[in-house]
Amino acid sequence: MTSHYLLCFLLIIPLQIQAEKEGDPAGANQAGIGGVSVFASGIWAAHNNPAGLAKIVQPIVGLFVENRFLMKELCYNAASFAVPVANGGMAIAVSQVGSNQYNNVFAGFAYGRSFGERFSAGIRFDYYQVSYGNEYGKGSAVTFEAGIQWQIDEKTGFAVSIFNPIKSQYQCSPPQEIPSLWRAGVAYKPITDLQLLFQAEQSHRDGYTFRYGVEYSLNDQVYLRAGYSTNPSGISFGCGYSFSAFTIDIATKWHQTLGFSPQGSLIYKL
Repeated sequence: MTSHYLLCFLLIIPLQIQAEKEGDPAGANQAGIGGVSVFASGIWAAHNNPAGLAKIVQPIVGLFVENRFLMKELCYNAASFAVPVANGGMAIAVSQVGSNQYNNVFAGFAYGRSFGERFSAGIRFDYYQVSYGNEYGKGSAVTFEAGIQWQIDEKTGFAVSIFNPIKSQYQCSPPQEIPSLWRAGVAYKPITDLQLLFQAEQSHRDGYTFRYGVEYSLNDQVYLRAGYSTNPSGISFGCGYSFSAFTIDIATKWHQTLGFSPQGSLIYKL
């Protein structure tokens, strides 16, 4: 059991270093499709790709929780509030991950706007604070993320985002770098109700990760999702249900050594 927790700790710390940016993204809908997040639209675009905020049409709030590997010390919580503005939307995004021994808090302000019917771009300004417990102290950092989304035609979409291109560091002793992260993806709809997604991402610290996802809509209210990701490898699946002003999404990711990471999110349109 001790070796299990040690392995979990060694694996999860690299995912925690920059809050959600190198772990699974915020939003159980993204989690269910293997962590493909660069196409996020609406409320969870505030965490994943600010270009997706261009699709905000009314005030909306979202809450998300992930229990990584069923360990309360690794619980990841996120929330967002977004409102429409001229030609787009803006949002506040916050998240927290960790426990008393390691705690990472994030807050960001994001804006996305459309440039015509098929193209949108956005930017988010970020503040991070990390704490390593009483023995190692804490530090903070300021950086940003920018992204675009392009609907090439009725079936094909393309998206790109970059996080921390300025290679900002936590101001602690010694200073700790926040890895830069590039993401690019392609989405394709062979039929109206089925979407296939692919995302490639590169961190200058952890190398390449590839994510694959599929989403099928049974109707306007019910969605089924599945996905696979590498580095570390894992499969995921989930579903979503919309009713009235609410949308509920649930998902889980499975790692062959560390087990399940259940996730859930709630969206409310004001």
